[in-house]
Amino acid sequence: MNNAKQNDKCMPHRLALACVCVCAAWLAAGCGTPQLAPPAATHEAQPDRQPEVVALRAVLSGDGAGRGELVAVFNRETNLLRWKLRFGNLASPVTSAGFYVRGADGSDVNVLPAGRKVVSPHEGRAVLTQSQRDGLLAGQWQFGLNTRQAPQGALAGALVQAH
Repeated sequence: MNNAKQNDKCMPHRLALACVCVCAAWLAAGCGTPQLAPPAATHEAQPDRQPEVVALRAVLSGDGAGRGELVAVFNRETNLLRWKLRFGNLASPVTSAGFYVRGADGSDVNVLPAGRKVVSPHEGRAVLTQSQRDGLLAGQWQFGLNTRQAPQGALAGALVQAH
């Protein structure tokens, strides 16, 4: 057999081998892989995220000429309550101060003492229990100052979120 006839018989095999090599190279280069679009962004409803820190304020007033203000911040993550208190024009010295809630029977229930013989200005801090936290964030807390002449409350005010 001469070389020309032998080459004609191998030609289909060589062509097939060449096609396989080209296709393999093409796939290896990524040309045959369809490019997928990035996943579409999903816009799932995100829960309302509450601020980490809550600002609070109480305007303190009473029957006499005394007036005051308490400003506070509460950190929801650490349960730390910090406050600053200023007051004046009281008829006698402060004998106790603190945060309280009004009981179902109308009586005041002390939830967090702020001190005795408090003078203005006064600063304080406390880490709240879960029960205290719940009452504070529900808007149930008030702040009051008792004096020698007004042992049931010289100044008081509701603690509300400052906006």
